[in-house]
Amino acid sequence: MFQALVQYFATMFVPDARSVIPRYPLAKRTAGSDSKVVKAYYQTLDEIEKLDLLANFTKMLIDAWICDVAYGVLYRDDTGAFILPLDPEYCRISGMNADGTFTFAYNMDYFNG
Repeated sequence: MFQALVQYFATMFVPDARSVIPRYPLAKRTAGSDSKVVKAYYQTLDEIEKLDLLANFTKMLIDAWICDVAYGVLYRDDTGAFILPLDPEYCRISGMNADGTFTFAYNMDYFNG
């Protein structure tokens, strides 16, 4: 029953519903600025596709529902990306960035045992 609830809540995430709004100063329109915005827009959409939000975030959400927290390291290259989940026993929140996201520390004793 617990696993069914975890799967249900973790798969409620819908990565197809997203909005990408480019920063565009309307008062400063110059020749060629529209093409720069369109190019940046498509580059952003391409990066989002490479992240494979449905696969990567579903795994992290399942971990978050089971352990109340999910730690991971994002690896990306030109072809795609994946999130390597980290054991929460060796991680702890160590601070907060200026944008409100948390930073964490990893206990390297994991590699000694």
